[in-house]
Amino acid sequence: MQDSREVINAVTAENSLHNSVFAFGAGNTVNRYLLDFIAYRNIGRSCILPNMEDTTAKLPAFFDEFSDPLLTDIKADYGRIDHDEIFPRSIPNFYRKGAVKVYGRFDPEKDKQFVMRLTGRAGSKEKELIFRAKLGDAGQATGAIASDWAFAKAYYIIGEISRQGETPGLIGELKELSAKYNIRTIYNQ
Repeated sequence: MQDSREVINAVTAENSLHNSVFAFGAGNTVNRYLLDFIAYRNIGRSCILPNMEDTTAKLPAFFDEFSDPLLTDIKADYGRIDHDEIFPRSIPNFYRKGAVKVYGRFDPEKDKQFVMRLTGRAGSKEKELIFRAKLGDAGQATGAIASDWAFAKAYYIIGEISRQGETPGLIGELKELSAKYNIRTIYNQ
């Protein structure tokens, strides 16, 4: 099997326990698409270094970030907020030394409060976390936040392309998103 999409889909299909997959690569010949999307589709993370010489110093630090899991097997519920505009769709595990960012959009006329309910496992125990915020108290979004949201959505779309293939709808949605938010993807080339 040599096609990146086939490898990504096969690894994801074989990961029936939904374990996090972490990918690390270095050098200018590494297949970034393959490593990024194996990790993304399997609630993990990837690290691609431009120089192989940096591996000795960076590899231990990369894996140390995931050495202390706080909450795993996470399921998210966003209440009445439109789930279709929240990314990533599958929340990665929480680790003590790492951060998880979730990006979404809301309608200020309709959505007055944000409630995110996370359920998962902390060791052998079931846990629930609830985050609440009044959306009217939120500051005005910056271009950087909008760009980060668009980039997170682009990752989701490219993940769907790897799963479903290059459908006109997905390619069109990705190109429109890329043009509107000035983000570059492998489909801009």
